[in-house]
Amino acid sequence: MKQENQLQKSQTNILEKYSHKVNALEIAKNAKGKSLGECREGDSFTLATARKEGGIESAEKIVKQFVLVLEKQLNLSKLTPESTEAIAEDVYEMAYFLKVEEFAYFFRQLRKGTYGSMYENLNSEKVCTALTKFLNARSSYYEGKNIGSHNESTTKPDGRINETSAFRDISKGFLDKYNKK
Repeated sequence: MKQENQLQKSQTNILEKYSHKVNALEIAKNAKGKSLGECREGDSFTLATARKEGGIESAEKIVKQFVLVLEKQLNLSKLTPESTEAIAEDVYEMAYFLKVEEFAYFFRQLRKGTYGSMYENLNSEKVCTALTKFLNARSSYYEGKNIGSHNESTTKPDGRINETSAFRDISKGFLDKYNKK
């Protein structure tokens, strides 16, 4: 019981602390209801920026905040500080380039079960598998968006020639000349 209270206290302390100039959880609240594209366009910072300014511990604390909130929201079995640390390290290594708003989007989708169910517990393997699916979907989304914007910006030539109809016109002209003789 005493150990459980200490665990809850340490998790609460981690949640209350933030490791960057802006609280990551506040950014997550502002990202509610946004699409992936809107999150990408947001003005939040990336984990790489957090690491540059505050060290790797700073970036991992941001990930820990999201993990602890997810655990609390899903009412999963209690994570030990070591397992929370492991998840944060693994997620950081895989997705240090994401903006905090994109992390908020990912964890919101994870909570909804978009990338698989979280039965009874949360572990690094489940989160990393879901993150891989998210990164693949994100990559496909932006790849399609880039191709779409490229297609919109290219213009088709005005004097386009349909080779079949041009050939037909030439053939008809020759046939008309031949029939007149």
